[in-house]
Amino acid sequence: MREVNKLKASDVSTLGDGKHADGQGLYLHVKGDARSWVFRYKRNGKQVYVGLGSAYAVSLARARKLSQELRGKLATGEVVISPKKAALEKEKQTTVSFGELVSACIENQKHVRQWRTEAQALRWERTIRKYALPVIGGKPIQTVTRDDILSILKPIWTDRAETASNLQRYLSAVFVYAQSQGKFTGQNPAAWLGNLDQFLPAPSKVMRVEHHAALPWKEIPLLFDNLYYRLSVVSKAIMFGVLTAARANEFCLAQWSEIDFENGVWICPRRKDGRPEPHRVPLSPRVLEWLQTLPRVNEFLFFGSRMRGHISLESPIKMLHQLKIDVTIHGMRSTFRDWAAEHGYDRVLAEKALQHQTGNEVEQAYQRSDLLEQRRPMMEAWAEFCFSQIKKSPEQE
Repeated sequence: MREVNKLKASDVSTLGDGKHADGQGLYLHVKGDARSWVFRYKRNGKQVYVGLGSAYAVSLARARKLSQELRGKLATGEVVISPKKAALEKEKQTTVSFGELVSACIENQKHVRQWRTEAQALRWERTIRKYALPVIGGKPIQTVTRDDILSILKPIWTDRAETASNLQRYLSAVFVYAQSQGKFTGQNPAAWLGNLDQFLPAPSKVMRVEHHAALPWKEIPLLFDNLYYRLSVVSKAIMFGVLTAARANEFCLAQWSEIDFENGVWICPRRKDGRPEPHRVPLSPRVLEWLQTLPRVNEFLFFGSRMRGHISLESPIKMLHQLKIDVTIHGMRSTFRDWAAEHGYDRVLAEKALQHQTGNEVEQAYQRSDLLEQRRPMMEAWAEFCFSQIKKSPEQE
């Protein structure tokens, strides 16, 4: 039987250079002033040495206990590493990078904020990926500082003020989420008040008011004549968006189940204002007849590539630009608003068509109806105007 506990406490400080065995794999290594504990064992026929720390910091009794723990692990087939390396491995496992938390934060925001479409999630993801991940994506989130955040925001704070302001909010939300999950402690480095506001001017001071490019309302019939006989699904989506004065994330995701052909209504559940009731759009007989000519490939009116899903939210604006029409989808909504004003339609009805709130809080409290039927004559007239100059196709002539 091998001798154990061969060393005495006094030996730790008096023994000279060499490897001094205590028994059961524990050795005191001495070289000059350096004294350290080593546990030795064999793996696959080779000697393996595991450091247990300096003999100045780790007592003989403590070294024997550590040695015993390692022998127990070996008996169960566990790979044995030094306590220091084990601590580093554990720290590595519990340390999460900023980039690793972004997706989880966005998923949480979708649930908490009850986002109804993927558009907001995509906006968060793309903005963070473009501007923040190249700088702090791989950094442990606990090590990200305010200077890191400023290095991301400063280059775009003036030239891309709206994007930068949104990015600041997104980054702050990631740290708030990390705090809630126990992955980050301390002050939020991306918080605005009492933090970034001491180094950056307020967004309102640098943000330019940009007017969305809009098509003059008199040119809408020519646009429809251009789009009407095109086979592109996107061209049909643009027309539907104009006819309903809708936003891209509303009409690009329109589904057949949302179209009430019997009552002539599009029931759209996607609302920018987040209200629970759907936005109802009256559809004229002319629009309903046109919708019946569209192919039904899947659940979406405007199916995507390979006939799957729906078209991209960017597809309509890309097509308009390809046609050399320099407008935005929001600008097309402005075109409808200008037409309604020029033709004497009630301001409240026009604003309701755009899902805009009208009046003060008291007026809004009393005006709970969406005025669907009152809006119907206006939307029917708008549709007739949009279709008014469509020429016959060459096949029909």
